[in-house]
Amino acid sequence: MRASSKRLSGQAALFDDGEKGLPLAVERQAERIAARLLAEQGAAPAPPDSVGAPGGGDVQSVDVDSLSLVRPRSVGVEQVGLWALRQAGLEERLQALGLTGPQRAAAVGLIIGRMAAPGSERATHQWLARRSGLGKLLEVDFEAMSPMQLYRTSDVLLRHRAALEG
Repeated sequence: MRASSKRLSGQAALFDDGEKGLPLAVERQAERIAARLLAEQGAAPAPPDSVGAPGGGDVQSVDVDSLSLVRPRSVGVEQVGLWALRQAGLEERLQALGLTGPQRAAAVGLIIGRMAAPGSERATHQWLARRSGLGKLLEVDFEAMSPMQLYRTSDVLLRHRAALEG
């Protein structure tokens, strides 16, 4: 069975000890692609002839012990931080300062990342790409965003610090 099929079906490798592992970048990309494929499969609408449940839905039993989390993400602190930034009108201020859409998304990611998981810019990028659900809330793919884009946006925020703090 191919590695991508194994990943999508949740099947573990038969021989973990003897196999040479994939490079980390390839492994992460495979996880990202598999997660997108699983999300697309889960978003498919139910067939119109579904019967058996009130409202025409299909009722199935699920073995809870068989469930596994695929790329779990936090969204609580992100949602509260986004609400606070919007209450303060930060996105409009950033737009008025001339930041583009991707720069505004990166700026919001940097600010909320520092609120939720204080650390370096590199650590913030890793948090946004791997652990945070902020990308879903903003409809931005932080996994595809380069660290350099965050660094440059951080420099732009520093240049406009006085205007933003005022």
